[in-house]
Amino acid sequence: MERISGTLLIGTQMYSQLQQRQCIAEATAKEQQCLVDYFAQLRPKRWQEWERKYSGLSTAQYIFLIMQDDLHYDDETIAAALNVKRTSVRSMRSRIKSREK
Repeated sequence: MERISGTLLIGTQMYSQLQQRQCIAEATAKEQQCLVDYFAQLRPKRWQEWERKYSGLSTAQYIFLIMQDDLHYDDETIAAALNVKRTSVRSMRSRIKSREK
């Protein structure tokens, strides 16, 4: 129970950072996974839709979808949050699209 509440707390903090358009590039792999786990609980219908639509996405790809589909961020905002170039954002979108079932 403590592990689950800890995961959700970290995920909540990470999601809040994204909502405030803060950079999350320095987040650890564990923190990123907590964000994804939190989102799966926060928006279960959207999560299930993604699970049906895509196969085998990485944690980073799910975070991209959270920013694009849930927070409705444009490429520039996504690039700033991940501390990458806009071309990397387009590349990630293309890789996700290639995972569609």
